[in-house]
Amino acid sequence: MPPLPSPSPQTVRLAPGRHAGPHDGACLMELSSMLAGESFTDRPASVSPAFAAFLRGYHDHLDPQLRGELHGLASDVVGTRGDDARERERARQLLLLARRLRGRRVPRFGAPDVTCEVAGMLAAEAVRGLPQLHEIVVRTVRELAAPRVTVDAVLSAPRSAAAAADPPLAIL
Repeated sequence: MPPLPSPSPQTVRLAPGRHAGPHDGACLMELSSMLAGESFTDRPASVSPAFAAFLRGYHDHLDPQLRGELHGLASDVVGTRGDDARERERARQLLLLARRLRGRRVPRFGAPDVTCEVAGMLAAEAVRGLPQLHEIVVRTVRELAAPRVTVDAVLSAPRSAAAAADPPLAIL
């Protein structure tokens, strides 16, 4: 029997954790590596390290239905790796997102040992487990992937009717 063809980026199943290859599923960053034409990895060279760390942590703790909605986000972050200043700003914005959405105390970017990757992981930890924030998290990452967008601009933009009606989002 001939081997099965590798799943394409359109058909690969999103699943938590690291995978040996697309036959086993893919995390969001592994899907991004496929879309970028890179080796299969959860640390694609073309993706902002802050976004990659944030999305690895966020994706892995999502309920399977919400995880399935992330396919499009994988392509949105391809090509986002920036220079050091841009990566520091993204890390700062992700930590700001965590503070604004959760009202939690999270370290400020620039604190000792808070690299871009650590900032992404801390931000993911702060927002995971709250499915009512999913739409805002996805929209924020998409918009932060664009040049010169800030969390304040994203969070002050009008939300969908479903998100606006959700009481836990009143903290915004």
